[in-house]
Amino acid sequence: MTSWSEPSQLAGRRRSRPSSSTGSRATSSSAQMTEVGTCTVTASVARTRRIVIVDEGWKSGSISAEIAARLAEDALYELDAPVRRVCSREVPVPYAAHLEEAALPRVEQIVATARALVAQR
Repeated sequence: MTSWSEPSQLAGRRRSRPSSSTGSRATSSSAQMTEVGTCTVTASVARTRRIVIVDEGWKSGSISAEIAARLAEDALYELDAPVRRVCSREVPVPYAAHLEEAALPRVEQIVATARALVAQR
């Protein structure tokens, strides 16, 4: 699992949840998508064979799309399952707190995505 910016905290909360059903875990925060950051993510994919990318941005044209593209270029044959992304809904982030919470990635979404990815054979 890799995340960018604020979702790093969400991914960390997901990692701290006890669960034997999610299998092998590796979490990294892609502070910068430099060569070093790309190598870290690629090494994690080589070890776990899967990836969930968590990003507060939209799926379209976001850092999660860039990470997925770099993995397709550099580590496609390391993956045993498709790249999965947990991103914000593609709407302007609302001002009201309850609507903002509904629009941004949540821990429950991350956990569900990770479990579905691990269950995929």
